[in-house]
Amino acid sequence: MIDFASDCWGLVMDELEYWRFIDEFSVNEAVLLSVGVNPLSVNIEDVSFKRHECHEKYVLLKRKLTEAIKSRSPKRLTRIEYNFTLEGSTVISTADWNRTRITAPVLKAWLRENKIPSAFFFPDSSDLPACLDQAHDQHPSKHAASTTDADTNPALEFQKDELKKQLGQMTIAFQALETEMESIKAERDALKKELSKPGEKSRRAYLNIIAALLSYINGKCPDVDPHQSFKSEAKLINTLRSFYCGYPGMSESNLKHLFPEAKRSLGDE
Repeated sequence: MIDFASDCWGLVMDELEYWRFIDEFSVNEAVLLSVGVNPLSVNIEDVSFKRHECHEKYVLLKRKLTEAIKSRSPKRLTRIEYNFTLEGSTVISTADWNRTRITAPVLKAWLRENKIPSAFFFPDSSDLPACLDQAHDQHPSKHAASTTDADTNPALEFQKDELKKQLGQMTIAFQALETEMESIKAERDALKKELSKPGEKSRRAYLNIIAALLSYINGKCPDVDPHQSFKSEAKLINTLRSFYCGYPGMSESNLKHLFPEAKRSLGDE
């Protein structure tokens, strides 16, 4: 059984004093400080750290703290930061304990609640949890009964972690689908715009038809008299604008521009 109360100082305490000015730590920093190790003096990823005298305490305390952070208890300690990686079509999410932060007051409260001593966070006996301070009335030596931690449910915690992973995977997949959908919409709109424009040959044909109708109305076709209702193009334009109000291309300004262009196309001007 690991005795967290025993000394585990690889460095003199003075080198850790500056850490007391810090109000927030990464989870890895918090655990290292709790077992009396200067986070700047070790590399937890290095294989040599496994030979450190505090390595076993670090591993066990980190496991207990991270399990508490992952729990959905009302006293949730902090929000977990995740790293997401894509392996084939599967999104893998892992907790990042270097980016996940925890404040000093929250950490100290958790240490007290779980009766975990720490020479760094509780340098004075008055700061120790009651059960670890032999001078305190609540020390176990003065009471027959002892307290135990509340039971946890590993199955529920595992299920919760799996749901978080699935949520992360679905979030990334949804964002990818959104990006693809926006790309498809842009391509669709570009195609619709392109298809809505008549080609030069088609436009020339439309203009010729308009010019031919104008010639017929004006009586310029053989054996055809001018239309009695439209003695001028201005009256024809006004009638068309009023009758087809709201239709694309039937505004007065467009018709005034279109009629001369149609005549030029047919060589009627």
